[in-house]
Amino acid sequence: MEPWTVPSLSGMCIQVLSLPARSEGMPVASRLFNFSPDDKRVISGSGDCTIRIWDSMTGETISSTIHTGTGEIASIAFSPDGGRIVSGLSNGTICIWDVETGRLISGPFLGHTKAVTCVAFSPDGRRVASGSYDCIIRVWNAECRQIADEEPTFQDDSILQDGWILGSNNELLFWIPPTCQAGLWRPSNVCVLGPNSTRLDLSRFVHGTSWHHCHR
Repeated sequence: MEPWTVPSLSGMCIQVLSLPARSEGMPVASRLFNFSPDDKRVISGSGDCTIRIWDSMTGETISSTIHTGTGEIASIAFSPDGGRIVSGLSNGTICIWDVETGRLISGPFLGHTKAVTCVAFSPDGRRVASGSYDCIIRVWNAECRQIADEEPTFQDDSILQDGWILGSNNELLFWIPPTCQAGLWRPSNVCVLGPNSTRLDLSRFVHGTSWHHCHR
């Protein structure tokens, strides 16, 4: 990644990043870029499931590569304070990362059934909005942490498989009709916009041998 400076229409000079076809540390599949709020850093998202952070003046990487797991990077954005990155993947997963350490700090958030093509933080950094090819817009609590629970519960990372929401040990929790699957609210959703937005009341939900307690 090579930086160079050109004058803008306003008369100010701006930094431009030149991306050669192949360069050390830069995957050929890198196609997503975003500046930090202070313009000092650039993040790049790649088809090899990695996020890299660059110095916008020198073009050098400045922290460890973030490995997102499975799914190509489909969208990326900085938080307003520049301390976090949100990523949307081609498999519908959303994650929030610490810029300095590269560690996952919130998520993974599941819910979209197709690629997440756009993500953005709210101005106060407390919410994340995501849009997908599934024609659904979701707003998430960006400060949510997954809670470990011995009992099977519906969480943000619960897998939807063949209509069934699965527990942490792949047990069947409950079934969702096909028309309600794409618009199903997850626990950290504060808003879901799109066809058949469905919010469940699980206040009396029980599972397994305790099912009869739901009639109390």
